[in-house]
Formats: sequence, structure tokens, C-alpha cells
Amino acid sequence: MTGPWSTAPRWKPSSPKPPNASACSTWTPATPEQANWAARHGLAASPYDERLYRVLMRAAHAAGNPAGVETLWQELLAVLGADLDLVDEDLHPDTVALYTSLRGPRRPRPAQPGRHSAIPQN
Repeated sequence: MTGPWSTAPRWKPSSPKPPNASACSTWTPATPEQANWAARHGLAASPYDERLYRVLMRAAHAAGNPAGVETLWQELLAVLGADLDLVDEDLHPDTVALYTSLRGPRRPRPAQPGRHSAIPQN
């Protein structure tokens, strides 16, 4: 399966490193599995990078795994909330918009005391 990222330079995850530094900054994976691999390795170095969570959510969605999108969202909230004391409204608008677009219609989640969700309810 190829995604909208398929026109970027190719680098196989089994390779020890990208062909050069400039390719690394523009490299995008050809499959959801490669996207997952790259983003997970990126999160090992930068665990609060929402851009990497967005890559993971897109990969889960492209792989037909809606539960994976929800799991990643909850993981992101847990990491940011536990380590940085952030809540939903502190997330980047692109992260919120992507999650909202990928999750599809759902029931409103129960309100949590002291937290106001930035996620619009369908």
C-alpha cells in the first residue's frame, strides 16, 4: 500500500541510516508499517513531538486500524499529561484536527473534572 507520501525519497527501515542528512529531513515512508517504524524511532528521541504522533495516527488509519488511532490519541494525552501537565486544549490544532477527522462519529466522552476538552463532540 502506498500513501500520499509516496513521492519522497525511499529509505528502507532495515537500512542502518538514511542515504544522507537532507534525505532524512524529507524522507517519508511508502507504507503504514514504515511510517510506524520511523515515528516510533523518532519518539524514542523526542517523546513529546506531536508531529510524530500525527504520523502514527495517519499510519494507523491508512492500515485500517481505527482502534489504533484512538490508542495513539490516549497515549499522546497520557505522555503529555503525565510529563508536561498538559491537557487537551494545549495540543497543537493540527493534532486535534487530525484526530477529529480520523476518529469518525462517536458518542461524547464523559466529562472529567477540571478538564475541558478541545475535541468537538459529534
